[in-house]
Amino acid sequence: MRQVRRAGGLSGAELGEAVSALLFRPETKLVRAGLTLLDQSARDTPGDLDALAPALASAFLCESYEVRERTVRLAVKHASRFTPAGAEAVRAAAGVLPPELAATLAQAYGEVAPEEEPEPADGFVPGELPPFEPPAREPFPPPLDDLTTTCKRVGEGVTFERWLDAFVRDPSKRPCPEPGHLYGRRHWYELSDWLQALLREAADPGREPPIPEPEEEESRFGSQVILMSAGEEVGQAELQEMFAALRSKRRGGVVEQPPRDRLPDLRHISAPHHVMLLRCAEIHAALKAGTLPPYLLATPTLTSGHLDPAELVARVEGYERAGVQALPADLGQALLRLPREVDAEVIERAAKLTSEAGTRLARWLADRPRPELRVDWSHAGGHYTHDREKGTHSPRLHPRIRIEPTGLASIDLLLSDPDPYGYGDERGKYMQSWSMTLPCDREAVAMHLLPHLLNTWERPGYFDRYVAGLLSQDGPVGEAMALLIAVQLAERGTYGWPERGQALLLGAAAAGCLPAVECGRQLGLCLRRDVAKMSAVRVALEACAEQGAHREVWEVMTGLLSVYLPGPDERPHAGHTQALTFASDAARWAGAGDATPDPTPDPTASRAGAGGTVPVLAEVAARKGSSAFLRAARTLRHQLLAQVKEG
Repeated sequence: MRQVRRAGGLSGAELGEAVSALLFRPETKLVRAGLTLLDQSARDTPGDLDALAPALASAFLCESYEVRERTVRLAVKHASRFTPAGAEAVRAAAGVLPPELAATLAQAYGEVAPEEEPEPADGFVPGELPPFEPPAREPFPPPLDDLTTTCKRVGEGVTFERWLDAFVRDPSKRPCPEPGHLYGRRHWYELSDWLQALLREAADPGREPPIPEPEEEESRFGSQVILMSAGEEVGQAELQEMFAALRSKRRGGVVEQPPRDRLPDLRHISAPHHVMLLRCAEIHAALKAGTLPPYLLATPTLTSGHLDPAELVARVEGYERAGVQALPADLGQALLRLPREVDAEVIERAAKLTSEAGTRLARWLADRPRPELRVDWSHAGGHYTHDREKGTHSPRLHPRIRIEPTGLASIDLLLSDPDPYGYGDERGKYMQSWSMTLPCDREAVAMHLLPHLLNTWERPGYFDRYVAGLLSQDGPVGEAMALLIAVQLAERGTYGWPERGQALLLGAAAAGCLPAVECGRQLGLCLRRDVAKMSAVRVALEACAEQGAHREVWEVMTGLLSVYLPGPDERPHAGHTQALTFASDAARWAGAGDATPDPTPDPTASRAGAGGTVPVLAEVAARKGSSAFLRAARTLRHQLLAQVKEG
């Protein structure tokens, strides 16, 4: 460098040789000096600059993005000094440039043809998506024969329904187990407790001991739910007030409850569990009152929990002929088991029913309520769980379910906000049966599963199976289902089972019920709240792509980027760059240019922009600077634009 500076009268070719040698050096100081010499030589050289074209070509090959960017600026600055032949040499050499730098150069030299890219270094070859094999929806089996030995083994939904069906049809005296401590307990949390109580009441009517005095005060509103289930009429306004009070008492407001029933308080059990107990309680009350119906309305016709609408109409017709009044919780459960699409002939037949239960059924078939569901992340200290090891607070989820009250406790409990706290063994009971309570509203079931999602150390061991069970049920999927898959997909470490999360994503993709973009959005929110790490997300998504979900993985990434990338006032970090880099891989694997999904599920939000990109990516790529994060954003954006053009 010193010798070149001392020398005088060097030809353009000699200066080009010196500059090329400098630009191949690894030392940043010498490379910058070479660019300065290149600029100075261009100013000092008379005539055309064709002799400097090889030096520009050498600079285009430099590994440093900063060097290539500065070289492009110099080439554009002196473009008018090249002859057509020299300009063609510069343009041909520019094929190695990143898309955004090639686009800048093209403004002065014409369109730059990118060099043909070699096969991806990762050698990615997608496999075949594993087929989804849902469990068969078989005809529901007949009532159980032996109720005595099975009353303690009814945790599984099909067995529970068969037991209730058999008992109501024939509650006559049967052998029953010894009561043990059954009557000494204030509340019965177990289904087996209620079934034993039913057997004992049938065998020895009216001999049940008094309910023990409560050990602590509980809300009278829980009692109102039970009284209503036993047949007491409650107006809509009163029902709204009752559920508002139930929600408020979770925040600490507690009032007196007369000791009239053994149902646990809603603060201690999940709503699907409570509804199962509620059905037992109303059968128990009807048995004591001598008003037990000849059969139940809610017994499914399929093992999935579904109930044939024509069969339910026939059952209500039978009630009307016999002058039987329906049990409210049983009726509510029956309505929730009906499919969303019903033949017009069945609706017309239901419209001829005259009883209160028949009127409710006809109204439900004609205009089934559609609950509004969403997931909120908490932002207040009172809604966070303290992590003693990290000394931090973890975010909590608030599942939201909104529906106009129906007056039937079983429906209004299942289609109202779940308690966001999932602690305690009782809250996760009978989870394997929850999908049978809402076989056509799987997103609502997912909402009830959410309170257990983040507490990995207390989560049921087969939690992923309960989520997988929803894939074969009916109804739309949304934020809750997406979040259940997202969190388990990103889990690592002692309590994490990433292969289970991968199986959920693959299963949902094969079943055609994966809300992929929303799943990515929830993953992005998890990353922002430190619930997940980008490194774990990348490993899991790459594994799913290799197993045939490569298109779905790209859709997931569009949703992730929409909420994860930093805003103009936020500082990017390595995770953001990693997300963009992986998105480039995912886009290439999926051939994403033919259809770039909308990054947000909200139809009022900004849609994907023209040219196969999304607004958030375009905004990031347009920011000033040359950091690795911005370069990754520009690379992805130009890649998508190119793929769309090719498509």
